[in-house]
Formats: sequence, structure tokens, C-alpha cells
Amino acid sequence: LDTGTSGVVLLAKNGEFLDFMLEVFKDKELEKEYICVVKGIPKQKNATHNAFLTKNAKDAYVTVAPKAKNNSSKPITTQVSLLESYGDYSLLKVGLITGRTHQIRAHLAYLEMPILGDSRYGINSLNRQLKMKYQALCSKKIKFGQISDKRYSYLSDKEFICPDPWFVESFYKREFK
Repeated sequence: LDTGTSGVVLLAKNGEFLDFMLEVFKDKELEKEYICVVKGIPKQKNATHNAFLTKNAKDAYVTVAPKAKNNSSKPITTQVSLLESYGDYSLLKVGLITGRTHQIRAHLAYLEMPILGDSRYGINSLNRQLKMKYQALCSKKIKFGQISDKRYSYLSDKEFICPDPWFVESFYKREFK
């Protein structure tokens, strides 16, 4: 997870399981669901967004554009669903089809819906106004698909879900103004 993102994290207890998990991530055999609060309202209630992400490793920053900028640009796909909105703020469910560095944060900012509290891709003046010390982004759920490896088949269709993070209650209390 990016620094400042809360929620479900998978840890490997040994090298064998780590190798297995790396394959699961590489083969996209995991469903990853996030929730976040953003400034802005999605144009569609449910949409899948495609773009290209270009990484600047030197500055630990990525940019998102409709077309590849260079040979290192990678395609990204992000699913965005509106859970609720009020004023200029929205509570979103976000699904990762691809999983690239800073993908959710940068893609939502590119879509003019920056995550509250995000000091890199967000609106710092708004973050200061709202006294946001942490980004309102949480890895809510990780679900395994069908696992063919007999050693780990017990993980087939297993879900790991965390409780709602702090910002969900703040959102429903309409504390973001």
C-alpha cells in the first residue's frame, strides 16, 4: 500500500508463500476493492476508466494521460462507483483492474476527483482547510479467486475485509465542508 493508505495488507510468513503471492498478484488472481472520499462528483455512477500511467522514479511521482507519453508508460484500468455524495464530496468504491504505483490516487486526481488528505496528488490548500492529516483512502477488501495450487487452495474465494476506516463516519456526519 502507499504510505498513508489504511486497510487490508497481506503478509507472507515465508519465502515459499511470498513467491506464491507474487504470482497471484502478477496473474491478477485477486480482486482488490478500496474506498475513499474525494473532492468532486463522478460523471457516471459506475464507470471503468482507462488511461496511461508514466512513472518518474526520481521524484517518486506518476502522471496519468489519455495516451502513452513514452515507452515506460503503462496502461491502467480503474473502476469507480459512487456510493454517496453531498456538496462537492463523494464516497467512492474503487476497483483495481491493474495495480500500478499510486494508480488510484493519480487516476482520480486526473479525473478531477482528488482524494482528501492526499498531499502528493490532492489539493493541499483544501487538506489544510479540512485539517486532513491522513489520506482518505482504504484498502477495504481483498478477495482471492480460484487457487489451483493445492498447497494454498484453502484461499480459494476467501475474502479479507477491514472495518470502515475513520473517514467513512466523518463523511456520513457531513464533516467535510
